[in-house]
Amino acid sequence: MIQTTSKSGVVAFVNECVKAGMRHVVCSPGSRNAPIVIAFDAHPEVETFVIHDERSAGFYAMGMAQALNTPVGITCTSGSAMLNYYPAVAEAYYQCIPLVVISADRPEEWVDQGDGQTIVQKGVYQNHIRFETTINEDLSDEAELRTTVQQAFSIGNGNWKGPIHFNVPLSEPLYETVSLDFEPIPTKKTGEVRDHLSAEDLRMVQQLWSTDSKKMILCGQHIKDSALQLALIELGNNPSVAILVENTSNLVHPKFVHCIDRTLQTINESEFADFQPDILITIGGAVVSKRIKKFLRTSDIKAHWKIGYDFPQMDTYRALTNSFQVKSTYFLQPLLEVNNSLDRLHISALKWKQRDFIAQEKLVDFIPSLPYSDLRAFEIVLDYIPENTFYTWGIVPLFGIANYSIPFYPFAIFLIVGQVELMVVLVLRAVSL
Repeated sequence: MIQTTSKSGVVAFVNECVKAGMRHVVCSPGSRNAPIVIAFDAHPEVETFVIHDERSAGFYAMGMAQALNTPVGITCTSGSAMLNYYPAVAEAYYQCIPLVVISADRPEEWVDQGDGQTIVQKGVYQNHIRFETTINEDLSDEAELRTTVQQAFSIGNGNWKGPIHFNVPLSEPLYETVSLDFEPIPTKKTGEVRDHLSAEDLRMVQQLWSTDSKKMILCGQHIKDSALQLALIELGNNPSVAILVENTSNLVHPKFVHCIDRTLQTINESEFADFQPDILITIGGAVVSKRIKKFLRTSDIKAHWKIGYDFPQMDTYRALTNSFQVKSTYFLQPLLEVNNSLDRLHISALKWKQRDFIAQEKLVDFIPSLPYSDLRAFEIVLDYIPENTFYTWGIVPLFGIANYSIPFYPFAIFLIVGQVELMVVLVLRAVSL
């Protein structure tokens, strides 16, 4: 038996969220969302956290969802409280993180009628939300509720992940509870999506890959992916394939160019043509480096292949020719099949790595000559940070160092960077290269 809210619709809604795989909820308590908090807190399979400030709660939940790679809920009271979630909602939208917003609301008949702590809550996140719906406090149609919640989670936690919003109008009394029998709820398993390229796309990709002499793979923000790393290492055996990775990609190997800005500084404008790719493949999310964006936007790129499910039409480098909505490892496999047949006289990757080494050697003499500064201080501090430590840095010193100085080999990086909030969380771990 569990003691939970008397609102039958809320109890059923919570059960459906658990079935969909949401087992963590960050609560910002208030009177109006009391039934929601009570229901989640009473559920034996849900872990609840209390953070009173909604803005902080939003980012806390987003970081949790990013680290766990599962949906995480946030719930607040009615009125302007939900507006404080907006920075995290917008960030989750662009970073494709499954954040689940559950806002309590006044009954619809009291909206815009002078009732306290009441605003028009429907559509508040309309420009930065993957799915939005209203949940009734009383259960009238269990099948309809199940279908709605399943649809929401299939969108928010599907291949193209992102935030979803449930608005829950609640009437008084808000604190009444009832005793209910509890039965363990199995998590609903989503069907495996089988990625595929059409036969026409497959022929085109392999033909261009095997004939063009200068190829670049640029990796932006990405969760740690050992399969992707192994595929890139194998592709990197070919000297015509330059692999550039940002530190937020969690991809580390001596064949990769990690300090992109530092390397670009060694390339004169008169040499740009030698380094510009014929084929550009982009993998992952946000790329922070402004230099590489400017460099590629002025390059004569024959084909830009964007890989991944999210924002398929995003044309960051103004050269997009194809957007393949497949897993990156699946897309790279056909390239590996023709990788060994490539002309070994093409040395695009070797040129990039040569400049990377030149910049690195110059840095050896440069850093000791520096006066006291953030770069000099961080070089010293990094040697003393214990392994397996959680650490938080501000955005400016971190990327100054990451792009110009020290590739973050010992770190798994979770990044929050965008138009709304600048925060970086690094999870330090032991990695031997």
